[in-house]
Amino acid sequence: MADKRLKYPVARTHQFIHHAPQFRPVQRGARRKGLLRRYESQDGKKYLEIALFAELDVADQDLLLCLLAMLFPEHKGNVISEVPNHPVNMILRDNLNLEGSVLPMNTLGAQTTAYELLTELGRRTGKSDYDWLEASLGRLARVNFKYRDNTSVSSFNLMSWSAQIDTETNRMTNIRFVVNPVSAQAVLSTPDDKDSQGYFLCHRGERAQLKSEESRALHNVLCGLVMPGKKRSLNVDMLADKVYARYDEELTDDMVKYRRKAIIGALNAIDALEYWSCETFGRGKEAGAEVKRKKVSG
Repeated sequence: MADKRLKYPVARTHQFIHHAPQFRPVQRGARRKGLLRRYESQDGKKYLEIALFAELDVADQDLLLCLLAMLFPEHKGNVISEVPNHPVNMILRDNLNLEGSVLPMNTLGAQTTAYELLTELGRRTGKSDYDWLEASLGRLARVNFKYRDNTSVSSFNLMSWSAQIDTETNRMTNIRFVVNPVSAQAVLSTPDDKDSQGYFLCHRGERAQLKSEESRALHNVLCGLVMPGKKRSLNVDMLADKVYARYDEELTDDMVKYRRKAIIGALNAIDALEYWSCETFGRGKEAGAEVKRKKVSG
């Protein structure tokens, strides 16, 4: 069953951004900086160029999904137009560095607290956790996208944020954040919206039940590959490339074996979730899984 303690159980992500190689399991002390990646659509008509100031790990992905889940209008989300009324929103929108076709588009923003974010993420609330949250927000805010489709080209930062500091504890308290217009469009769109360009739902309650970084990252990948009520046969090496955001990377035989084992373990963990079935088959480069996803009743 989903974790009922979550106040914001579902995040909605933009289809094209969702598939782009941004997050991966990162070993302690191995976070790389100054990365540039490019993700193209299968037909070659769209591409996303991603500039990462610092590599993003699965915990950063946890935080982003939490922020996106908060942005539903029925929760905390507020539409921020091209000319915001609130002075803080004016600064935060400006800090998105919007250029091109996204400039007149609406963004979405919300207000929360550092304590709420940490507890929603299932983390403790000690000094190191507050320090991690500040660093993670900083990493997410320093991601820049150049996005080109059939009709336009644009550039924008993933998000922006600001926080107040408690002078007695020296910890963050109230936090305001704004996400880019493309991600905001996915949150606000409906299944019948022809301009939505597609979106995926990530169920954070399911994700919270998964312990390893690989299983949480794979769950996010599968949410974009297998729609509710459908099934697909997927190659393990392909899933590994997506989970580890492989990009211009040569793998040794030992690394390939390690990743295959980790992905099969992650598939087994996801198989234990109520609405998923992951049956693995084959060995080596032929290893795969038949993944089925049930529709949520009600």
